[in-house]
Amino acid sequence: MAAKAGRSTRDLEFKRYMMRAGLTMLCLLLLWGCIGLLQGTSTIVGVVVVFVLIKAIDEVGGSWIKQVKHKEKRAARGAVGEETIGAILDALDSSLYQVFHDVRCPQGNIDHVVLTRGGAVVVVETKSHNGRVTADGRTLLLNGRPFPEKDFIRQTLSNSLWLGGHLKTYAQQDIWVNGVVCFSRAFVDVRQPIKGIRVTYAKNLQNTLDKSRKIDHLADWFWEHFAEILGQPTL
Repeated sequence: MAAKAGRSTRDLEFKRYMMRAGLTMLCLLLLWGCIGLLQGTSTIVGVVVVFVLIKAIDEVGGSWIKQVKHKEKRAARGAVGEETIGAILDALDSSLYQVFHDVRCPQGNIDHVVLTRGGAVVVVETKSHNGRVTADGRTLLLNGRPFPEKDFIRQTLSNSLWLGGHLKTYAQQDIWVNGVVCFSRAFVDVRQPIKGIRVTYAKNLQNTLDKSRKIDHLADWFWEHFAEILGQPTL
């Protein structure tokens, strides 16, 4: 069965939710234990020690829970972005585009892979940040500053090169794979590709796909075998 857009990110969100719930329960149990010790403590030193333990559990545990909750929210936001772009891709004419979501690769997964009827292979990595996206010629900027997470250009380039190598095994020739970073919510003001990777936004995604570099002589062969090749294990 074909993977749904955002599935792996939803799974990550759930794992972080369960981690947060587990940490919360652990902190409550430790606090409960400290309160039990406090009830059995008669000396001032003992009372102070127990209160220090309660304070430490509250601060350290609360900090951990806060960090996990932040990551959980980020995963949820990312899943919504992937689902938004996935819906746009799924609405394309299936006689002109083949669309695949959550394609596994050595780095984890590729958000979306698109094959056009004309023979263009496109890796699409979805980002759900809000704000203004620009570039300094080498990397992307969000509201004038580098993104706090990973290098999205490097990520997309790496996934594109891997997919090109995977396809080469079956096509027996070098395969050009187009790389696209697509923002589902941000205002994108990036005019030129960065290291060969194009940066776009949701409403311009189909136009970006249509302008992608094609492999004309393999178009028919790819159209027939592409799904099968993507389903093969990494070599």
